[in-house]
Amino acid sequence: MRKRITIIVCVILIICLSPTFILANQSPRISINGQNLDLGNWIVDDQGTSYIPFQVVSNLFGAKSSFDEKNKSVTLLKGDMSLWFQADNKEWVLNQTKLELLNPPRMIYDTLFVPLKVTFEKLGAAVNWDKKTNTIFISSDEMAYQGQSIKELLEQPLPQGFVEIKISAAGDFILGFDEKFGTVNRFDTVFKEKNNDYSYFLKNVKHFFETDDLTIVNLENPLTLATSKTVKEFTFKGKPEYTQILKEGSIEAVNIANNHTYDYLQQGMKDTINHLKKANISYFGDGHKAITEVQGIKVGSLGYKGWSNAKAVKESIKRDLENMKKNTDLIIVSFHWGEERSNYPNSIQKDLGKFAIDQGADLVLGHHPHVIQGIEQYKNKYIVYSLANFCFGGNRNPSDKDTFIFQQSFIVDDKKQIVTSKMNIIPCLVSSVTYRNDYCPTPQTGQTADRIMNRLKLYSKNFVKSADFQK
Repeated sequence: MRKRITIIVCVILIICLSPTFILANQSPRISINGQNLDLGNWIVDDQGTSYIPFQVVSNLFGAKSSFDEKNKSVTLLKGDMSLWFQADNKEWVLNQTKLELLNPPRMIYDTLFVPLKVTFEKLGAAVNWDKKTNTIFISSDEMAYQGQSIKELLEQPLPQGFVEIKISAAGDFILGFDEKFGTVNRFDTVFKEKNNDYSYFLKNVKHFFETDDLTIVNLENPLTLATSKTVKEFTFKGKPEYTQILKEGSIEAVNIANNHTYDYLQQGMKDTINHLKKANISYFGDGHKAITEVQGIKVGSLGYKGWSNAKAVKESIKRDLENMKKNTDLIIVSFHWGEERSNYPNSIQKDLGKFAIDQGADLVLGHHPHVIQGIEQYKNKYIVYSLANFCFGGNRNPSDKDTFIFQQSFIVDDKKQIVTSKMNIIPCLVSSVTYRNDYCPTPQTGQTADRIMNRLKLYSKNFVKSADFQK
């Protein structure tokens, strides 16, 4: 009966509204039958209660679950136990018997979460917490944990031959500074304050990036020791070793088609490409193309400066997409475009975004305005007009710190055709504090997350078809 109650508790999560959660600053360590499970920030805290993703629990115990989005129903199977739930009718049926739900779990970041202690205990596991080492010890003969990665534990089962490809995208990265900046709170100064810890900058978002299949950002500065630079208002550069920030943050690909990658001329660009290659980070844009194979699916990435939608520009984009389609199964196009500090796309952005999709792009990503712009659906595909700043050394205290991670999951069949996709938005601030930029992007929940989501909805409402922000 204890196991039945837990399964029921898990299911209600599908229709719960998002609560005010706090990401654990010092997440407890989890020991499963003597083996350490590295969950990172996939443990959240709500008034002293730790929550864990339901799918992790389900996979640890070998339970099977499936979700029918059309009928808004879920089925869970464990041994001879079956549970069926339908959101619209608010019906819960366990082994053909209707039951009442108790103590509902929560939903955060489009993921089902359940109370850690009560869930494991009701599944028959012993749970103990060592306060001195901040470790939760969980033991059960029914768990078969064999050191799976958190990505494996979060994966939902799919029909045989189908795969899910999850793409994450974030906005402008400047891993460096302008030499005219004073040293106070400058990017390199903060790096020294954090004991030269490359993992510091993306520590609060890494758990999203390391559980996807491909993370893409816009790298808006050269990584070089060159000294000759162009004459302009701002010229940015970072040390070559800052590529380790991207590696530590689980970023696999960067766009280099923007207005700052040549700040230190051809030498700066050449150095940047060499250092990205050494770090095994893919790069695209400015004539370069990237193809990444994930789970047997080839993902192509193209990047452009989108200042013009002239005929010659479009013809070039068309040729690139035609060639890319011959060698890939899914194509992502990034544009550096738009007007700085404008929350609405201009006519060139809207024209180029739709043109790219017309020519075969499956997702269009935008950056450069340094602030949020809306998301449009066009031919059942998404145009993300501006991802805003993210890990941004170009401004020591931007007045608008709102940003987000855009995620899209593509379900691909055994013929490598995209059969469906789903969007997810993770509201963030570019800094973990509000009074300055500490270059540590941080996910948001509660009122701040709602405010960021409402901004996205506002900026999207005038499109013929905006993104579906309903979760």
